[in-house]
Amino acid sequence: MRPAGGELTTTLDGLAQPTIDTYADATSPISTRRLIASGVAPGTHVVILTVSSSHNSLSTGTSCHFDYLRAAVLTDVQSPATPYPNVNCACDFDTAQTYAIPPARAFWILSKAGFAGDIDFYSGVFFALKRARSGGSFHQATVTISAGSSGFNLGSLFGDGDAMFLQVGGNSYGDSLGTAFGAAVYPTDTVDTLAQRFVNAISTLFVGISAAKTGTGQLTITTLSPVAGFTLFTGYAAGTGANGANPSTGSITVSGDIKAGNEGVWQVDASQSQPLNRAFTDYLADFCAQVQAAGQTMTVAFSQELLAPPDVNTTAGAWAQRFANGNQVLTDTGFGSWGAGFVEAVSGSSPITIQQTGHGYITGNTVHISSSTQSGVWAITVTDANHYHLTTLISGGYTPGVGDATFIDLQTTQCTFNPSTVTPYMASCYV
Repeated sequence: MRPAGGELTTTLDGLAQPTIDTYADATSPISTRRLIASGVAPGTHVVILTVSSSHNSLSTGTSCHFDYLRAAVLTDVQSPATPYPNVNCACDFDTAQTYAIPPARAFWILSKAGFAGDIDFYSGVFFALKRARSGGSFHQATVTISAGSSGFNLGSLFGDGDAMFLQVGGNSYGDSLGTAFGAAVYPTDTVDTLAQRFVNAISTLFVGISAAKTGTGQLTITTLSPVAGFTLFTGYAAGTGANGANPSTGSITVSGDIKAGNEGVWQVDASQSQPLNRAFTDYLADFCAQVQAAGQTMTVAFSQELLAPPDVNTTAGAWAQRFANGNQVLTDTGFGSWGAGFVEAVSGSSPITIQQTGHGYITGNTVHISSSTQSGVWAITVTDANHYHLTTLISGGYTPGVGDATFIDLQTTQCTFNPSTVTPYMASCYV
């Protein structure tokens, strides 16, 4: 801001107070609060601010900077004026108004509001449960270095032997959008030392991929996120060193790829004897202690839908609540990226079969599939871990193609009722 700001004369209840100088000369935000009076008794008061016609040597003009007036009385926290013995608030461990606040503070806030009734504490569907990935596929590429029948041009200590390169990213080898790195062949090199140098380089340069030596002259590169992928290219340059007169038969080849795969879904880990995680149980125990010490009560609610629950519907344990026709009741979360992935192959018609390695979906899910210009939502029937049928079109619609993006769509609900029964029930519901 430019140097500017004049002076304000002030009165409080008709009594003159110190003059307020609003002059400021700063280019970044500053605190410009000015105290008018202190020790003022609680109650109604009148404050008058008047632009002064007299200025000091720095204050300029008759315009003053004014934003707001705050009247505050410092006091201890008051007890609630009205208690509510049968009323309380709901707490939700899925949202910041509960899990992000220490239990003692959360309960203190309720108490100071006068609420003393039974507390409705919802465990939520996200943070309270131990989860494990169901499905999912991390793409891998195997890089093989070979000396061939005649070997490398080994070169000398000056690095004039053969050179081989890998490039991560870009549209083709040599594209400036990618990151290229290589290894020159020195006299003491073998295919194994060259492979290890590439492993070391990948560990140094990247955070989205990892590499490990997996065989003679061989390394395997793995994506560290199933839905973040990269292109991979190779390059080879013959050297002119010690045996440069002989044609080199060295090579570097790649099988597989490190493109994006499929996330799968994070289901409740049904193998755990205690499905609730340590963070939640510690929080809940602390919160319950606060409630008990105050002589109050609380009711803890656990979701029967969960988020992408294990499809276990046996006498050993059913995780998902179901409608009368057997369809699962699923939670509408609004998270459109759950189970993100890509279509790998499309076959058949009526129904169309989608190949998506490690999709992690279950029959009854609705899957959103989209290209750059079109999209559709289908209820699906899972055929195996890598394939599912597009059973019923819910909205939109087109013929999906390889590379189209997918995710479970938990935001669309279509339900129909069977009027032939005395008591209507959900005949089919896709959530």
